[in-house]
Amino acid sequence: MNLLRSDYGKKFSQKGNWSILLNTISDVNKRLKFLSDDILKLKDFISTEYRLGEIWIQNTEAWLIKIARWKSRESKSKLDSKYKYLFNEKKLQLKAENDEKNRIAVAKFKCEKTLIYNGSGIELSKEETELLSLGLNFCVAPKKFPLVEHIAAIEQLCDVIQEREAGLSTRSQAIRNLAAKHMKRGSQMKIRSNITSSERNAIKSLQVKAEKREIMVVKADKGRATKLESEQSYIQKEANQIQQGDYKKSKNLRKSFSTT
Repeated sequence: MNLLRSDYGKKFSQKGNWSILLNTISDVNKRLKFLSDDILKLKDFISTEYRLGEIWIQNTEAWLIKIARWKSRESKSKLDSKYKYLFNEKKLQLKAENDEKNRIAVAKFKCEKTLIYNGSGIELSKEETELLSLGLNFCVAPKKFPLVEHIAAIEQLCDVIQEREAGLSTRSQAIRNLAAKHMKRGSQMKIRSNITSSERNAIKSLQVKAEKREIMVVKADKGRATKLESEQSYIQKEANQIQQGDYKKSKNLRKSFSTT
């Protein structure tokens, strides 16, 4: 969970914003005090050095205040327009994120959900359970077009065709040209993700648990279901099935078992 989105994060952010606001107000008051002192010194300097009248000084001060207010309104207008621009950008970004989440949710709703039987003793999060309910055949969309895998598969196919056609490369070359055209189009295609960021983190969490041998994700014997077991219990069940069954060791070179 994102710390800034939690209740503690929101309170901390509000407290930080309030502290920044108080510091800014204090800094502005200090600057105003320094400016008022500088203005008084300037008035004394003008009246003593240049011997200008009080009316001239007041008119000059009014003129400077007028210019300062005009500059302030201009700066405020620029800040308002910048704020509106950033607000609209943020609004469009949030709308795009919500649309993407709705698209992924609709796509997953069309998938047939499978039951999850957790016999591992490890508690799963909500995101991990929802991800496993999509089934073991669910594929995560790649971040970019798998160009290298496509080239390797096409070359393997063309080599098989050349061997069968006794070296005639006309058909295999046509396949290469057609595949190159489609791969060029596919490499420029933007691939949209079919899972959310929280589900991507759930995949990493499941991978870590599997690497630590805490869980094993297997298909259930009956029905469209996914089963989670610990590695120790899974190996024990296999050993029990072998001991209870009527098996004999095969004489083949490959390590396998055959029924009597």
